[in-house]
Amino acid sequence: MCCLDHIQDCKIIRYNRITVGINERKLVLQSEKGAWRFFIESTQLLFVEIEQIDPSGNVYTKTDWVAPQSAIETLGRGQVNIYVTQIAEYVATSNAVVSVYMCEKIDTIDNVYYYDIEQQSLNGANVIVGSFNGSPAPFTRYMRIYASQALRVLGRNRITGNYTYLSGSRSVNEVTFEDLLVSPVMQWEIRQDVASPTIPLYFSVVWIKNYN
Repeated sequence: MCCLDHIQDCKIIRYNRITVGINERKLVLQSEKGAWRFFIESTQLLFVEIEQIDPSGNVYTKTDWVAPQSAIETLGRGQVNIYVTQIAEYVATSNAVVSVYMCEKIDTIDNVYYYDIEQQSLNGANVIVGSFNGSPAPFTRYMRIYASQALRVLGRNRITGNYTYLSGSRSVNEVTFEDLLVSPVMQWEIRQDVASPTIPLYFSVVWIKNYN
């Protein structure tokens, strides 16, 4: 899977690996008491429900997403059930392979930075960002862009296939210092923003876990 390098500091005390069909919801892991720290990784787009139960039996649910070929981290204390549902994308997808790791150590991962590949856009074409098919790198939520000329950022919803995010024109100086909060549900793309694009746009991104 994609993300084991990030959890080498974790003594794994419980592990579960399952296959989840499209639009299928499954319970992947439970903890009855004490502190817990989970890593959840998936080969496909995944909706996660973290269902916590207090001593009086009240249920509190937090939700999150895992991008395809990516992972998230969550931690807490007390009784918890974790459910996952594979969400069908606008393109054909196969069953999701989901791995969940429970760690003995509960310290959160330090701030994660992933410096992605350099890319280029020719003739104003849309280019899918980075090494993860337009998704943020594992455990990250922000995208910082470095570019050679003005550009636009586009977000395509993985479920509907529609473009639901389109930035205005970003100059080189604006882009360099902007950290964009990126949803795992979106496929992120970049294109040139010049009237007659004869010179290629060169760009790269840094994926960041926490915004500082």
